Amino acid sequence: MSPLSFKMSGVDYSKWDHFGESSSSEDDECDLCSMDPEALRRLYNSAARSKSKYVSIHPLDDVSTLHPVFLTDPDDFIPRQCPFSDKFENWGIVIEEEDDDDFDDIHPVLKFMEGRIKSRHLYEVLSCSPYTKTPERQFVSKLILNKEKKLANVTKEFLKRDYILKISMDEIKPEIWRRLKVSGGVNLHVLQDKIISPIMGWTRNYHAYCYTDRSDGAVYGPKECDAIDMGWIDHHGYEFMDDKKIQLGLILQKVGDELGYLYDMGDRWKHTIKVEKILSEHESTGSCVLIGGAMRCPPEDSHGCCGGKGNHFYEMFLDQLPPRKKWKGPWDRSLSRKARESLVEASAAMNCRPYMFDPYEFTLKKAQHELRHALSSTASSRVGSKKMVFPAAGTRGPRNEKPGPGLHIKRDYAGTCKHGPYLQETVNLMRDSKTNSLCSNCGKPNNLQCCSACRMVRYCGRECQRAHWIAGHKQECPRLAKQRKQIKAEVKAEQKHTKTHGSRSY
Repeated sequence: MSPLSFKMSGVDYSKWDHFGESSSSEDDECDLCSMDPEALRRLYNSAARSKSKYVSIHPLDDVSTLHPVFLTDPDDFIPRQCPFSDKFENWGIVIEEEDDDDFDDIHPVLKFMEGRIKSRHLYEVLSCSPYTKTPERQFVSKLILNKEKKLANVTKEFLKRDYILKISMDEIKPEIWRRLKVSGGVNLHVLQDKIISPIMGWTRNYHAYCYTDRSDGAVYGPKECDAIDMGWIDHHGYEFMDDKKIQLGLILQKVGDELGYLYDMGDRWKHTIKVEKILSEHESTGSCVLIGGAMRCPPEDSHGCCGGKGNHFYEMFLDQLPPRKKWKGPWDRSLSRKARESLVEASAAMNCRPYMFDPYEFTLKKAQHELRHALSSTASSRVGSKKMVFPAAGTRGPRNEKPGPGLHIKRDYAGTCKHGPYLQETVNLMRDSKTNSLCSNCGKPNNLQCCSACRMVRYCGRECQRAHWIAGHKQECPRLAKQRKQIKAEVKAEQKHTKTHGSRSY
């Protein structure tokens, strides 16, 4: 590389003569941030000496901590199985191996985090920078385009066929599992929000999630999720394909196919979704039915899990307890002190309170009830997931927040005091779009029509509409009709304001 040495606007740029050498001086970074934007752009243009012709590298990024795979041609990339799980993970990009000499001096994950966090500010913090994505995300974005082209040529015949799926949590004994029937036309976003979360026992709209295609490692997930654990996205594929655009029948097309499912990218609750049977189109009804299951899912946020997080530590938690045949319940006095303390801590989790946590508990009727409730509700809002808010002393938090038309801020206070911490969520009050709708009674995704009265819920036919009316929609319909009129008025007022004063910033 030829050195760069010139002066512009009274600023000496000779300090960046050697872009291949990393700088440890914080003063250089501060000077870069305070530089005139036009001068900085000219610097970028004159120093455009990319270390790869496939991704754009910032001139100050020495790429010493960037894995070489991100400098190669994405079109020629061949996914590799993870050496630890023998499965395709994270787009098939293997960052670390047990015998890799480059990572001998420091743990690979720590070295990866340390190096890339230092260089990330070059791409995401400087607003005037033409480099808006890290090299890793640029590389994966091109893998996403290639995967989209591949899926465009996949047969659509399975979208009208029903699947018998088994969802099980990995590496946990006794096995935590659910078996269900679902249509192949359900997209992955709706599958997680309205089906997997309620039947497993996870809290809806709380944590982030992603799916992994076991055929090549492609990762599907929410594109606009603001859950707090989205900060771990670089450890789970860097970029997601929009799961709203991917139907189940496009990626699982034969018995035995598997789809990885990860809930909570911080705690890493790993599941496997396996195809046990694919019904013929003649046998398929499109309805979603929970068939069976065993064990309840772990407590949210790994409460009580032996001081760790994820499947392995939850199995350690179960090892403290008697086997199912000898289990007398969480109040059994013969349990060890450590086991009782773990159960009490687990009971504080969001998906357990206010009841005592019982890991062996599973009631098919209760899980089916949760599924019916989720099917009849609107989809969770991607922006505004559940978060604990701790307001400053003497305040009640942002009382006058306006999230936008059709959205409502819901707050649940931890106690009777309205000045303490509270759980906040942005609730979607609008009708689900056609592509993200299911029949509110049976869960069928195809050929849906709106309720003729409230126009807020959809059904696959008169029989389902009649059954749902008797089950409780009769009482809900007038309220939903009033809600729809209010939302229409809000949207009209927002459009008028935008036309007159410009768009608001929420």
